[in-house]
Amino acid sequence: MTISKPVHTLAAAFLIAAGISCSRSPAYELGLYHWRTTVEYDTQDRAFFRSHNITRMYVRFFDVTYNRQRGETVPTAPAHIRRPYDPGCETVPVVFITQDAISHCTTNNVDALAGKIISRIRLMADEIGIASSVNELQLDCDWTRGTKDSYFALISAIQRHTARVFPGTAVSSTIRLHQIKYAESLGIPPADSGMLMIYNVRSPHDFAASNAIYNQPDAMRYLMYLPDYPLRLDYALPLYSQGRQFNAHTNFIRLINGLTDDDIDTNQFTRIGAHRYAASTDSYIDSRRVMRGDFIIIDDTDLAAVRRIIPLITRYGRNARDGVAKTHVVLYHYEPSIRERFSHEKLFGSDSFRHR
Repeated sequence: MTISKPVHTLAAAFLIAAGISCSRSPAYELGLYHWRTTVEYDTQDRAFFRSHNITRMYVRFFDVTYNRQRGETVPTAPAHIRRPYDPGCETVPVVFITQDAISHCTTNNVDALAGKIISRIRLMADEIGIASSVNELQLDCDWTRGTKDSYFALISAIQRHTARVFPGTAVSSTIRLHQIKYAESLGIPPADSGMLMIYNVRSPHDFAASNAIYNQPDAMRYLMYLPDYPLRLDYALPLYSQGRQFNAHTNFIRLINGLTDDDIDTNQFTRIGAHRYAASTDSYIDSRRVMRGDFIIIDDTDLAAVRRIIPLITRYGRNARDGVAKTHVVLYHYEPSIRERFSHEKLFGSDSFRHR
């Protein structure tokens, strides 16, 4: 792949466009990721999906890991999908492939692994009654320079098996932001489309990061490469929060999924800045110890900031250039607490967050 425009010229045009709110963004369809171990939808879930015009659920079906005892790469950790399964919208099965798994993928075993993956997807799709309505399968793998050839070969093998088991079904691949920026060295996956994951814009280990999940200045350092990326893209945006625990020397300790400012006990923590707290006594968060002097930083989804990026990504990606009729914007990720935490007004209170 070669860059067709000077990067500094491309960046300037893109950054200028980012600050202009002129015409409305192209229409798109909204989806949600479901990444929990148990998948079950009740009437309240379906009502939530209808009220927000959710057209797709991207459901993690299982992982692919390397089993060292058996010396082979295998599907594992399947989601427990409760029946009857009825989200009231389309389902896209997603398979998460670990870096260890793809590093053990070779030309000798890639076709067999692809067959195992597609067979497992078909079995699970049959069990919940969606096999005849699967229009897309998605692979989620954070490939590197060293594993790109193995991963790309696996994508091609999965496409061949998909054509036999799910005729007419597309195969997409998730794409991290750095894989857009360094596309020349990391390559372009041979998938039918990509899902660009516009979150985790800073390392959670960075104590100075104000929001490691998403902030526009950090995101723009990667998104300015979007206009030249040749693969058709859909877009994943954040809908989650996390806490980051550091010790008194600002060394990273752990991530605490789902933590918000409301979860911080002000009798045990002192606020030292926006979304930053210092432990004033020994305590516990999520059943794990927090020592006096430790720091907790809250990264939360700023939906206003997320909304502002949508006109840009939908207008300047290949989809807009090629006149693709349907772009998917998918929020990561759905869980029952989302129903209470985010109201209809919060999610869709802006014209820039417009759906079909």
